[in-house]
Amino acid sequence: MKKIIEVIIAFFKDMPPLRAFRLFAAILVLDIISLMALGSINPLSLLNPLGVFFMEDKDERAELTLVFPRSYVSGVTDIAEKQTLEVRQKVYWKSKSPEGRVQSVILALLAGPDSHAARPFLEDSTIVRKFWLNGDELVLSLASDSWLALPEETRRLAVYCFENSLKKNIPEIRTVVFTPESI
Repeated sequence: MKKIIEVIIAFFKDMPPLRAFRLFAAILVLDIISLMALGSINPLSLLNPLGVFFMEDKDERAELTLVFPRSYVSGVTDIAEKQTLEVRQKVYWKSKSPEGRVQSVILALLAGPDSHAARPFLEDSTIVRKFWLNGDELVLSLASDSWLALPEETRRLAVYCFENSLKKNIPEIRTVVFTPESI
């Protein structure tokens, strides 16, 4: 190891200063270009450093209004509307079809909220087995053992959150039907 270091030092000691500067500059440029390539940044953007301020937002996610239970509810209330909170959350659409949008909303609901003011309402994401659209009616097939194991209050909040989130974001849906299905 010591021998290798001595060879490197001797290489740079005998090099003229202009050549050492050019070597250093070439290595620096290659490092910058490789980092930009890894970060998917166009190296031509260096030509206009102020262009960053005028770039359009390339966020392709749709902003949805999802309904989640509140993290904290003051007082005891039986009204689901007072126990829930509407959260604006960005979600990728699976596709432009109603089925793809339904799948995106369901996955976002099962993933939970981005906000700390709300909390997820289901711990088990396998509770939704499948869904299908029948005209303006959405039928959600649920795993009956997981669904029936939930407390009544959690089931009531889950139904409210599913129905309102799906109706707010997908205008084609008028009613949501839940069907527990045994495995």
